[in-house]
Formats: sequence, structure tokens, C-alpha cells
Amino acid sequence: MKITPIDIRQQQFGRTLRGLDAREVDSFLNLVSDELETNLKENNRLREELARMKDATEKDRKRIVSELEARYEHQSDPRYAAARLWVDEIIMPEDTREVLVRCLELCDHQTTMPAPRFGVLQV
Repeated sequence: MKITPIDIRQQQFGRTLRGLDAREVDSFLNLVSDELETNLKENNRLREELARMKDATEKDRKRIVSELEARYEHQSDPRYAAARLWVDEIIMPEDTREVLVRCLELCDHQTTMPAPRFGVLQV
């Protein structure tokens, strides 16, 4: 099933006794829809670029591949994800031990565990 940004924006959810926070659901759907729309546009642009690339000279191919590699390198940077709120925090490698100890101490002093609210995992 293909899903479009419009499908996401128009998605309706059933209500239960506890219900859903409509603003939170709408906000999330808008966020997902915007991201999907951006990805679809980029995908279409890349398909067009690939079609042009098939007819390109070797020099053009090298330039296009170089640009794509540079874009990939830029977008694989954790700061790129953090700027889009895909990650909560960037932990520097030298600070990993301290952050883990702090987190374990917080867990050790927690009397009740809240319900998990998992986000997006990026490795």
C-alpha cells in the first residue's frame, strides 16, 4: 500500500475510554507527513537525476557521484539528525562513561518506572 502525505494528514483514529490527545496525534501526523513529503520530493528529484545520469558523460557521472557522496556524508552526521529533532542528545565518545553512570544512577533511584515512550532510534 502506497501512503502519501495527504493520507497521513487525513488519517482518523478511533477513540477509547482513555482516548487520545488529538493535538498530539495531529502534531505527530503533521510532522510525519511533512517528512514524508520532503522524502518523496527528494526521491523524485533523485530519480530524475538518475535518468539524466544514464545519458551523462563519464565526467558528469563522476561529478554527480561526488555530489551524492558529499550529501550522504553531510546527512549521516549526528548533528544533521539533531537539527531535525531526530535525536535527543549527541553524546561525545569521551563523555559516554559519565553519561552512562549518570543514567544508571537515575534508574537506581527511580521508585516507579514510567511507561516507556520510545522515539526514533538512529544508529
